[in-house]
Amino acid sequence: ALLDSTDIPHPPLECVMTAMEEMGKVGGDGVDISLLSGKRMIDFNWIEERQLLAGCSGDVSCRLDVATEWQAAGPGRVPLVIDIRGLLGGHCEFDIHWERANAITALGRLLRAAMKAGDVEIATVSGGVQNNVIPAEAAATILVQPGEAEAVEAAVRTLAAEITHEFRLADPDIRIAVGRLDTAPARVLSPAAAARLVQVIALLPDGITHQNLEVPGNWETSNNIGLMVTAGDRVEITCTITSAVTSRKHEVLDKLMMVAELAGEGVRATQIGLDAPEFPWNPDSRMLQIAKDSYRRVMGKEPEVLVSVCSLELGMFTQRIEGLDTIGIGTNLYDLHSPKESMDHTSAARVWPLIKDVMKSLDR
Repeated sequence: ALLDSTDIPHPPLECVMTAMEEMGKVGGDGVDISLLSGKRMIDFNWIEERQLLAGCSGDVSCRLDVATEWQAAGPGRVPLVIDIRGLLGGHCEFDIHWERANAITALGRLLRAAMKAGDVEIATVSGGVQNNVIPAEAAATILVQPGEAEAVEAAVRTLAAEITHEFRLADPDIRIAVGRLDTAPARVLSPAAAARLVQVIALLPDGITHQNLEVPGNWETSNNIGLMVTAGDRVEITCTITSAVTSRKHEVLDKLMMVAELAGEGVRATQIGLDAPEFPWNPDSRMLQIAKDSYRRVMGKEPEVLVSVCSLELGMFTQRIEGLDTIGIGTNLYDLHSPKESMDHTSAARVWPLIKDVMKSLDR
């Protein structure tokens, strides 16, 4: 609308539009910043009209590959399925502080308990839908000796009850079931591969690792074990690390790499996607002051100034363009990362006068 108008006061504008932000910030990384000369930036990729965004985290993802080493299933074994569902899940940045259950880590614990109770072969494992989503479901198929089936089922049920109790407040609808299957899979992981897989899941850091002491109420660094899939000759476990401090983010990434090193042959860890930097909080931002003044005039109240725990593309500009003064202004969005994602058009109507007032103030 600003580009199309002929009567709205504003300084010269450079407009950058990016794609595939949720697929590793491909668009932000692809921008040729040599084409840009501006030193003030307003980002519209925010989700609440009551807030002005004044900082955000960065992120990096890591995939651990555990070799499957397939072999024929043992004869006469009883097939069991362990199924976890009903978890709240959520966004790995906005919701990580709720301490909700992670279906993949819970499955790892249950498999460990089963393997302690009997001679267990692992046939299938899966969990999660995307690396930046807290996994709400996971499942595994295991094979056990007939004489040990009841003991294994009992061990799984005992731990399932304990996990359900642990998360009675954070994830009250968690459901963990173990049951028998009619048909046994033909192949299973080798004993060494199964042991390595369960150990890797158990040792991976998950959840918040550091609080943000600079911005009270914020968490600084976290890791989300978001996705586990079987892909041919390996089981892939994908994690996303989010942090407001690059060195802390790299510390967690290095821990994931060391887990792979300790696990030994058959386990590899690889950084995937971009290492997106944070957008640092600047309490002396002139752009923030201008936006706050405009917000008071237009909205008739004080805005919330937010330093977000989420990772956006802003750091890819503020860290590459020296002296860039940045803020974020948004409209009310709902059901993010779901098929129901939507924007409140009445919110857009309220924010549009704010944008025009900010532009008018910048034109002075």
